[in-house]
Amino acid sequence: MKLKLPEDEISRAQFLEARELAQRIEAKGFPTFIVGGAVRDCLLGIPSPDVDICTACPADILERIIPEAIPWGPKRYSIYRVTRNLGNIEIARFREETECDGRHCEVRLTNSFDRDVIRRDFTINALAVSPESMEIIDLVGGVADLSSKVIRTIGDPLRRYNEDKLRMLRAVRFSTRLIFSLSPDDFQAISHLSPQIRMLSPDRIRHEIDGILSSKRPGTGLQMLAKLGLWQIILCNTIEENNNPLWPQRFSSMDRAASINLELPSIWAIALAPLDLDDFNLSNIIFKRITIFNFSNSYKSIIEGILNCLKMAHFFETLSKADSVALADSKYLATVREIHRIIAPDSDFETQLARRFPRLYSIPFLSGPILGEYLSKYNSHNIPFIITELRYAELSGHVSSREEAILFLENLIL
Repeated sequence: MKLKLPEDEISRAQFLEARELAQRIEAKGFPTFIVGGAVRDCLLGIPSPDVDICTACPADILERIIPEAIPWGPKRYSIYRVTRNLGNIEIARFREETECDGRHCEVRLTNSFDRDVIRRDFTINALAVSPESMEIIDLVGGVADLSSKVIRTIGDPLRRYNEDKLRMLRAVRFSTRLIFSLSPDDFQAISHLSPQIRMLSPDRIRHEIDGILSSKRPGTGLQMLAKLGLWQIILCNTIEENNNPLWPQRFSSMDRAASINLELPSIWAIALAPLDLDDFNLSNIIFKRITIFNFSNSYKSIIEGILNCLKMAHFFETLSKADSVALADSKYLATVREIHRIIAPDSDFETQLARRFPRLYSIPFLSGPILGEYLSKYNSHNIPFIITELRYAELSGHVSSREEAILFLENLIL
């Protein structure tokens, strides 16, 4: 069976670039193949600008054949990257696994293509193509699993997931992205080993979940994580029970959020928010959920900001003036309104917001030195109160011009 070149222009051009590189290596007598995701995605008709090559060619000879190849990663892995305008092409030496400790597998270089194939995780990721003939080489049944839309490990699933626990999350990521199912044996193996997911670092876990939540069906991915027991274990069981009737709504809400192109931090916020928004008062649990994933400070700040505003939106009717103004002027308000419409469609938050602040998103009439001049007349302890009162009056329509804002401040002084 021969592989047809990708139909989309970018993937096709990049595949041809990789083929030319592979042919240059193979012409020197070293078995060389295009492998992995690019082959899989080409068969599925999915754009894939990053193409991988594997070869028996030693590093010193490879550098002479392809001078533009740049070493990438640990030298012992003999990986090179060739940068093209459309993406990177990675060239790696054939490798085989030697020993695994559950967190990662040690590998060594080999001249055997067969050994390189069987070390790979899933059958659909172990397909290869001859650069000369474009014949597909399938040693593990990957084409059949692509046709059946099944994620299946190469070899015994219990052993393969036990070798590297990250494969459990990768299985869910590929299943979510490709809209494939897990084979029954894979599902059973992951369910059995799910408590061991904590062996992995928060960074590795977060990276894989990023891939799941950035798919077109993040809710479906989260549902699979929950069914397998992975989500509960990752969150140290600070999560509602699977039989909670609100779960299906949350899954569909996440898929809906992705369909309207909400960004990844928003999807994370929906995933980490309590199923029952009345439980937002359990802030210690929410904080614990966020810290588990070791987000960068800036990314964590965004998620916390969205969740805090979501909490204020849910309790908007009872918010103080200061909190309602903070929500109205928050940079996350537009995002939170979208999220709240999705996860709480029966809420009257939008009506309350419109009634309280008919001039929402209006620009303050006073700012900078002019505002500072008037605020200087107040005791510094009163300034936050004064700013809140003025901004509330502007948003509610009681102050509708610069002159009225000045008069409002002067009346407060009196």
